[in-house]
Amino acid sequence: MAVGLVGWHTLLTGHLGVVPHPMHAQVVGEHGDSEVLTWPLATIGGTTLDAFCHLHQVRLDAKTQAAH
Repeated sequence: MAVGLVGWHTLLTGHLGVVPHPMHAQVVGEHGDSEVLTWPLATIGGTTLDAFCHLHQVRLDAKTQAAH
């Protein structure tokens, strides 16, 4: 599923319940099936995505990531 950077921000911030402004993430590759979402590099307000999820008790496992 190709979502692009804007789509990824929208889906992820909706799942986490945050506004998209403090979120920073990258999509690499060409638009479409070759794009890759860089989950480990994503940050929210300067906090890594893993740390943010741990602090706010939000589950973001591989199944959730695959859905986005």
